[in-house]
Amino acid sequence: MSGTGSALLLGITLCCLGAWAKENIGEYHYVCPKFHSESCKVPNPRGCHGDQYCPKGQKCCCSDCGWKCVTAERVKPGRCPPIMPRCVGPPPKPSCQTDGDCSGRQKCCTLCGKVCQDPHEESEGACPVPSDPRKLQCPSVYCARNDDCLTPQKCCQSGGKQRCMHV
Repeated sequence: MSGTGSALLLGITLCCLGAWAKENIGEYHYVCPKFHSESCKVPNPRGCHGDQYCPKGQKCCCSDCGWKCVTAERVKPGRCPPIMPRCVGPPPKPSCQTDGDCSGRQKCCTLCGKVCQDPHEESEGACPVPSDPRKLQCPSVYCARNDDCLTPQKCCQSGGKQRCMHV
């Protein structure tokens, strides 16, 4: 086999192995932990102005009514199915706590208890680029990630707020 043929075969093999790994191991996104703005009446001073100012594995997120570098949560792409069932009785023992506890592409979803579920694909569209993200105050953060919003909405910064929007 020629050098070009060997390189091509190696490239195809590595490409397919990469696709297999993403399908079977899951690709993770790093997001801020959930934040409840209703508990935050007076914002604290900013401890960070963006993820680039945080140590590896951390993100600049609202925490304790101020922007701080906090440990990011690893989540798999996609969304949990909407909660439809009416839960009767006490919830069963959780089968997962985080997406990392679930195999392949499955996510840890709350459906009458925490269970591993196949995700729904994320809807198309992108959030508008905020004019000045540093002006955002924690009391105006109503969502931390797309999973906090009803499908097809996404969690976006706009008009001095971070909220669920149709994009």
